Amino acid sequence: MTRLMKWLVGLLAVSLAVNLFLAGFIAARTFSPDKQVRQHPVPDFNLRSFAGSLPEEARHDLQQKFREERRNIAAHYQNIREAREEIHTLLTTNELDEKALREKFEEIREIEAAMESRVQTLILDSLKSLEPDVRKEVVRRFHKRMQSRRRR
Repeated sequence: MTRLMKWLVGLLAVSLAVNLFLAGFIAARTFSPDKQVRQHPVPDFNLRSFAGSLPEEARHDLQQKFREERRNIAAHYQNIREAREEIHTLLTTNELDEKALREKFEEIREIEAAMESRVQTLILDSLKSLEPDVRKEVVRRFHKRMQSRRRR
């Protein structure tokens, strides 16, 4: 194995480990009732904070929709893991198959985009069922929560 190939395999392994860690972290923050998971710095959008800003009935509906989506989300994560394993295999062959690698990278982007699109649809569905004044109050409370969390 050439020196360059060893570096590429090493970098892929590190990238895979970081991505799997981030995927687990995001899944834990999304689905875990454990409050300790939320003690880390908060990104610009936090699904838990958003759900907490909703009125009780809308929050319950959103949580129920996400429970129904768990299998789909888990399948998406499994597909991403499989694609990354295939990338690892492709990178460890004697000949670098750039076309196959690009296809796998694209496959991962498509899976991630599909997950993000589904989450956005669920959020939009929960917001469009609210009266305009209630929706404005939800947005105000969510914005306030995110501002206070960023200051920590």
